[in-house]
Amino acid sequence: MPHVVAQRPDPFESDHRLREWNEVVDGMSPTERLAFLNLSRPEQDRTVGRLVDARREKDEAAFLLSLKDTVRTEIEALSPGKRRARILELRVGQKLERAVVDAWELGIIDDDSAADALDLSAPAEQAERILELQKAMFIRIHDEHLRRLPPRLRDDIMSLPPRRFFRHGAVNDVRIRHHFAMPAVNSLRRQGSDAIEKLLDALSKGNLDLEQKRWFRPSGLTEFEKLDADGRRRFVAQLRRTHFFRELKYGRREPPRDRGPGPYRDGIELPPELFDRLDPREQKAWLSMPPSAQDAFARRRFPLWWQNEGPDGVRPREHTLRAFIDGLEKLPKAERKQLLDRPLVDGIRRVLGPTSRPRDPRLGPRRRPGDRPPRPGDRPPRPGDRPPLPGDRGPPPRVDLRRLADRLSPEDRARFDRLPERARRPFLRKRFPEEFPPGRR
Repeated sequence: MPHVVAQRPDPFESDHRLREWNEVVDGMSPTERLAFLNLSRPEQDRTVGRLVDARREKDEAAFLLSLKDTVRTEIEALSPGKRRARILELRVGQKLERAVVDAWELGIIDDDSAADALDLSAPAEQAERILELQKAMFIRIHDEHLRRLPPRLRDDIMSLPPRRFFRHGAVNDVRIRHHFAMPAVNSLRRQGSDAIEKLLDALSKGNLDLEQKRWFRPSGLTEFEKLDADGRRRFVAQLRRTHFFRELKYGRREPPRDRGPGPYRDGIELPPELFDRLDPREQKAWLSMPPSAQDAFARRRFPLWWQNEGPDGVRPREHTLRAFIDGLEKLPKAERKQLLDRPLVDGIRRVLGPTSRPRDPRLGPRRRPGDRPPRPGDRPPRPGDRPPLPGDRGPPPRVDLRRLADRLSPEDRARFDRLPERARRPFLRKRFPEEFPPGRR
């Protein structure tokens, strides 16, 4: 059964709730999961809470059994809240001891650092130290692992796409790891394969022009400039490999068809003399803005240029429409009504987004992106549902099994009567396929 928990719990709930929810639902058998998903939302929440509490109590009981008798009796005498806090404290302490011993054996920390770590008493500080040690051990172990590989294989692993790169554990350069999300190659892909190859060549040489800098986030660009030649080479090799596999899978992409001049096609061209008046931070921000943000920025920063020449010399379409609406408001009422009765305004309203006109109640609540469109026959109507739209014929009528059973031969009818309820429909479907067109049940 597909994984159906993406939308639960609610977005404002914290991550650990979502993790608990997924663990509980993943641990169910298909029939249990189906029964669980048919419950109401509050009931689902209560079920998850009950199962999580039961599992936590079981874990705590097992942990208490592993302790000395004196410590266990001391903990059992505490109130439930204090007991849970004390158990958590002991567990974190044990985990820290294990992490310190492992890190000491790997030579990551010396005796003094180990003693300092074991002297920590606050659980928050202990947890922080555990994470630091685990990270250092992770990097050390994978460095050792990579060092033992043949150079060719090591280079191949280093140039894998990010997710598989992490799976192989090649994390010996933390700065490189940070840059995998740097260039906006996804949005560049729309420009076609040639544009990507040009960008990769410019990246490897380190001479990007202004147009190519637009495809980078400003923070990524500054980080990329800090890389040494070797880091740059590895980073570009990784991008090339990703691009190569994508082309292998989906074929080469051609640049988009030229749609003619338009204000928002490829971003807004600022005249060089205006661009030079921006400070370096603004220049970087400008190069990474989408066209709509560029337009708003230029309108605020260079109002005279925007008003007199404007981006591309063409006034952006929605500003023209705003002016049109403003002009309508100045017309006499009768004249305005005459204009507004025409279908032209429907298009204007569509472009300008929601207006004060209320939504037709027969349409029901707005569907969110990603919702499955309602299909006829989904479920019987319930009180509070929207009335059917005009022309909505509802689900197709179900096939009348008794009428079809009367058309069977006497031997088949005798067999039909002996069949259990769930086998009767398939039996008739095989005998009379023409009575069961697609969509009929």
